[in-house]
Amino acid sequence: MPTAQEVLDACHRAADDHPADPTPWVVILGVLRRLRCSQREVFWAWNEVLRRDRWHRQAHLQMLGYLSPAECGSHMEMMDFIETAQARMPATAPINGLGLTAATRQYVRNLDMGGPSALMAKDQWRQPAGASALQRSLDWHRDPARPRHAATFADLNVLALALVAAQRTGEASDVFAARRGVVTPWPWNALGDPLMAYERESRRALR
Repeated sequence: MPTAQEVLDACHRAADDHPADPTPWVVILGVLRRLRCSQREVFWAWNEVLRRDRWHRQAHLQMLGYLSPAECGSHMEMMDFIETAQARMPATAPINGLGLTAATRQYVRNLDMGGPSALMAKDQWRQPAGASALQRSLDWHRDPARPRHAATFADLNVLALALVAAQRTGEASDVFAARRGVVTPWPWNALGDPLMAYERESRRALR
C-alpha cells in the first residue's frame, strides 16, 4: 500500500502532466480530508478542483464530509457550504442531492450510535432541516424538465431510504420504481446487507 505522501506526490505529477484534469486534485482533496489537514490546505485543493470543474460531484461530497461536525468542521460550516452550493448550482449540476446526503449521513450516524439516538433517528425527517432537504430532493426528481446526470440512480437510492425512514411509503414507491432496480451499497448498508435491505424496503413500499 502506498503511503499518503506517495499518493500526493503521484497526484501532483499527474496534475502537472494534465493541468486541465480535476481528477488528481479530487484525490488530493480526499487524502487531505482523510489526514484531517487544516482548512487552509483542504480549501487550497478544493479551489484547484473548482478552477477545473465548478460542480464536480465527488469533490463536493468530500467537502461535505470534511466540513461536517463528525470530522473537521461544524454544523454551521456544513450548512453554509450546502446553502451556498444550492443557491448557485445550475439545473444541470450533479449535486442537487447535497442537502439530503448530509441529512442521510446524520440519520445513519444516529442509527450507528444505537440506544435512544437510534430510536429517535427517524424524528429528524419531521424537523425543519431534514424535512426541507427531503422535500427539495423529492421535488427535483419529480420535475420532468430537470436534466438527469450519471449519478441520478445514486441520488435516488438516498432519496428512497430517506422516504422510507420518514415513513412516507407512498412517495417512496414512486422513487423505487424510478430506480429500475439499481442498488447502491450506501446508504442501504446502514440497514444491513444492502441488497437484502433494498429488497425488504422496496417490497414494503410497493405493497
